[in-house]
Amino acid sequence: MRLDDPSVTSRIIVGIQTSADHIYHLERLGVGRYRGVPKGKGAAPYEVEIEDAIMKPLVSGPEAKRYEEPETDTYLLFPYERDARGVMRLIPAADMARRFPGAWAHLRRWQANLRGRESGKMDRDDDWWGYVYLKNMARQDSVKLIVPSLVEHLKCCLDAEGRVYLDNVDAGDLLPAPDIELGYPMSVLNGPVADFVFRIIAKPFQNDYRSANKQFIAPLPVPNASPQARAEIAERARHLQERWTHRRHLLVEAAERLSVLARARHPARWLWPDLPTLPEIAEQAPGGLRVATDRRKWADERLDEMEARRGASGGARWWRPTRSALRAR
Repeated sequence: MRLDDPSVTSRIIVGIQTSADHIYHLERLGVGRYRGVPKGKGAAPYEVEIEDAIMKPLVSGPEAKRYEEPETDTYLLFPYERDARGVMRLIPAADMARRFPGAWAHLRRWQANLRGRESGKMDRDDDWWGYVYLKNMARQDSVKLIVPSLVEHLKCCLDAEGRVYLDNVDAGDLLPAPDIELGYPMSVLNGPVADFVFRIIAKPFQNDYRSANKQFIAPLPVPNASPQARAEIAERARHLQERWTHRRHLLVEAAERLSVLARARHPARWLWPDLPTLPEIAEQAPGGLRVATDRRKWADERLDEMEARRGASGGARWWRPTRSALRAR
């Protein structure tokens, strides 16, 4: 059967189109602090205070990795919420000003730009701070698979809690059928068979990239496995995402720790106390080197060679560059 079979997926959709990404897409700097970059060449970035409760993590193509929980520093200002019936509605101006004064001040700062979107289509008093196109907006907080739109090889990840929202251009959503465990189609899309078919039917772009839009992923084959087999495969796929996500966290922590260690420099004698000092080596310089700087340079080179031999014999691939190389930087 195909990926878009009703027993596998209920919908294949795209992300949110704001028609003013430079206003709604902001980089998170810290609690309640965001950075925006206006349109225009050379425009200076600015910082703004916005309530975190109205901001949603926004995933684009580069953040959608194979078997990794999506992680991003870009957030979407989302001035909508569900009403008592569960319908997604634009937050009224009075509520925005009272509950989210920081976000409201930011939107009012750009009011002229927001009203001018789509040739003035949003020049209205009752919803100028909302989005122009509302398609798929109410489905962004659903459990879903995320597929980047431009890839060399097909890949996807699972948003198991409906935590992240998607950019309109660079990623798409696969929403599950009522009785499907999303780990199963995730394993299929991350497998070699689906990738093989995808690379045959998908539209090629520069540098061997291909478009993973709906028209090219909807026909992909999904094995009609038994419920027991689906459940087992889905569980393994979820475990893979947990482990790969944990690996990413470990690498980040390791890099942070190593970045501190890299600044704690020690002389070579700290590791090899028996190494001769630079003045001791300089005393052995050839008699023809009468100028002090020449003797120093000769001693530097000899000591670099000694340190390199010690590092090679000890398998120390981490050893720092030579002092002469460091001086040349």
